[in-house]
Amino acid sequence: MSIRTKRSTTRNFAAAVAVALVASVLALATPVGAKQSVTTTRVEGADRYLTSTALSTAAGVAGANSTHFVLVNGASYADALSAAALAGTKQGSIILLPADGTVSASATARMAVASNITIVGGYAALPATVETTMKTLRPLSTITRISGADRYSTAAAVAQNIATGNIAAVNGLKSAFLASGTSFADAVIAAPGAYAGPNNSASTAVVPIMLTATDALSAPTSAQMSLLGIKQVFILGGTAVVSAAVEASVTALGITVIRLSGANRYSTATAIADKFTALTTAGGWGFDDADVGLVNLEQSGGGADALAASAYMGQKKMVALGAGASGLATDTSTWLTAHNGATGVAKVHAIGGTAAVSAAQLTAADAAGTIAGPVATIAASPGQSTVTISFSQTVTATSAGLAAGYSLFGPGTPPVIGTVTYSTTTNKVTLTLTGTTLQTTDVIRVNAGVIATSTGLTVAQTDYTVGYDLVKPTCSAYAATGTAVISITCDEKIQVADSGTIANLVDTIYVGGVAIAAGGAFSASGKTLTVTNGSDFTSTGAAIVIPKDIFEDLAGNNNAAMSGAVITDTTKPTVVGLPTYTLLGLTPAVHRLGHTFATGVVDTEVTVTSKVHGAGGNLIQVAYTDTEG
Repeated sequence: MSIRTKRSTTRNFAAAVAVALVASVLALATPVGAKQSVTTTRVEGADRYLTSTALSTAAGVAGANSTHFVLVNGASYADALSAAALAGTKQGSIILLPADGTVSASATARMAVASNITIVGGYAALPATVETTMKTLRPLSTITRISGADRYSTAAAVAQNIATGNIAAVNGLKSAFLASGTSFADAVIAAPGAYAGPNNSASTAVVPIMLTATDALSAPTSAQMSLLGIKQVFILGGTAVVSAAVEASVTALGITVIRLSGANRYSTATAIADKFTALTTAGGWGFDDADVGLVNLEQSGGGADALAASAYMGQKKMVALGAGASGLATDTSTWLTAHNGATGVAKVHAIGGTAAVSAAQLTAADAAGTIAGPVATIAASPGQSTVTISFSQTVTATSAGLAAGYSLFGPGTPPVIGTVTYSTTTNKVTLTLTGTTLQTTDVIRVNAGVIATSTGLTVAQTDYTVGYDLVKPTCSAYAATGTAVISITCDEKIQVADSGTIANLVDTIYVGGVAIAAGGAFSASGKTLTVTNGSDFTSTGAAIVIPKDIFEDLAGNNNAAMSGAVITDTTKPTVVGLPTYTLLGLTPAVHRLGHTFATGVVDTEVTVTSKVHGAGGNLIQVAYTDTEG
């Protein structure tokens, strides 16, 4: 226990004041974190093929047409990587088929009014039976196949089928993506931006995805870049997937190169997302970060769902991020948190079933993309007629003062909220109750979505059930030589223990091994017990023993035993706010301030206000002279 006092040099300025207290218990509500407007959704099917038709349907709802479709092998990404831009220039969508070319009933239904069907890849990717089936099902449709000798020439052929007028300019330069032909992850992340093109371009303007070998620029790709008049290339991924030598070869064609990469496929995805959400005037796509697609980038998935989602995400101008191998990828979480402002992430779209993007990953993405609102903490006590509510963030006075923001109910007849008062100084609300006082089991509620910050973040529903605490008060004390006072100050309101008599209970306190003969009084604040001995303490270091059960908090928790020692303190208090005054014709011999005062009036001409002295009574002296000197 810390025992500290102030020593009096002449006269004390104050005395202990006794007050009566109403029994109550202070308790705090458990804070509840507030979630804002981030929501989640999932587009899925029983497998990757049915997921692709579900995504095609969702793309249709988002704005894609129901007449143009691109069919690709859903089990091998090689030929399919370039399909996003082709679908985008037709404002259609992509449907995945199994390697044997089977067209499911779901795919057939989705293509019910198809007028233009393009198959991407050679017969090793999708057999000739696909054309036969589609001609049978849709005899009036135009059915074509785009393919090449290998994946690189197939991608080049796809780009060749995009009219040069539909190649989008990014920051004023006709652009294309360049990705590894042996790794799908970076290309499928870029697919929404390939499908849609920047916001300041025509709806049919696209950015084709071309493929290259890791160590050398593929010849078909190089030739097609020149034929299309490409002036800017975005290389997807680090030098491990597209080497510096390839970059140099592209530069040698007179093409500006920008590399979008990170330490791994997940950080590369965030680099691509940063480019897509950058303003078009800053060389970006101008996509909004309100919608984010969460896709599987693991090798086992082959990027199938992400590729099929390019039309859905492109129509919604949505960036794609990788879900992660186990749990949400760190880079993805970091990006979502960085974009969780009031105008940031609003909806996270899981692409595929829970085998592709788990429920836990979607929940984690929701949490990372959510900006926490203010937390309400409720202080309430049985037997009281007021409730105090504080907020972890500054809320507006208008919203905090609304009666609709609060409720009070209970099993019996609970009190009624009479007035709501908000303090801008403390950022707290005081509810004044009428009718009856609070009882245990009464429930105080801060209603969800009413109280808000100036940026629109709202407090979540917060409930507190009134109850009792079981924690003893924590106290310290002042005692010093030259005084007869021990001041015991606690962290909560206290009262005499067990309805005893305080004057008798304090006589069990020992100083220097001798029981004191004292009186006791509680302060106006209710947190201090002042014990006044019959004589001053004279021995520095004299042991003070304060036994247990002298006083208690308002819940009836008695004090624990305390011990310490009397000290000598000669430090004068610091005066805050010195008085100012004017003296008019006073006689010095008559007007002297030798008495103890809190506020004194001298000769009706002068008002002098002093601050309360320290606990030990160090004198605050006021000197003045009159107009006669």
